[in-house]
Amino acid sequence: LTIAQAFVALPSVAAQQNDEWPSDWSVADNMQNMAAAVRDMNHEAFIAALSSLLDALIALLKRVASVRDLLLNDLATAPQDLPPTPSEDPADPSSGSTTPNDGEAAPNATLTKVAELVNGACLVMHQRVATLVSIRSPQLSRLGYSDFRVFYDAIKDFVVASEEITKKEIVALRKTLRPQAKDFFNTLHSTKTNMLSVLLDNEPWEPTDVPQEFQDQINTWAHGIHEMPP
Repeated sequence: LTIAQAFVALPSVAAQQNDEWPSDWSVADNMQNMAAAVRDMNHEAFIAALSSLLDALIALLKRVASVRDLLLNDLATAPQDLPPTPSEDPADPSSGSTTPNDGEAAPNATLTKVAELVNGACLVMHQRVATLVSIRSPQLSRLGYSDFRVFYDAIKDFVVASEEITKKEIVALRKTLRPQAKDFFNTLHSTKTNMLSVLLDNEPWEPTDVPQEFQDQINTWAHGIHEMPP
């Protein structure tokens, strides 16, 4: 099962738990329909499907990490004293000679590629989830605080769990999550400010009786005769 095939299958797994989740996001012709479906989902359905998807991605990443560990173990225990490959050109005067480091270069290169296997898979996962978050961005910015916190914690837990597996910071999803959080708080601040403005504008103001000495002090301050106390 390749990484690409896994991503084709994962939305189908999530769709089994929620009918509103698009069953295929890998076919280019269906990308616009998938994006529209994601935007139209209610928040509860989106969070349920997102949680299922993130859990599946972590399970897949752990499987990839297990394969990596097996390969690294096999390479580490394999005989390392393989003879270097001699030159095969009979016209070459150095035919039959060997290069001292040739026997070590291939295993070292293989170890490097295997070690990067999980990092590459994790990067692809984070990029796909970042795309999903970007598609849903307008709806996420208008959420209430508690609902946005549920979304934020789900993404944060996914990032932390995947980075614990790779032992490396993956920035692709972090770059998407930070501006999303900023947009949310800007929208929340604007909404609360507008609500407060409307509340103050509609507040009924009625005159009321106050003690005369208090009124005299206010009048004095209003006319600048006396400085306001610190």
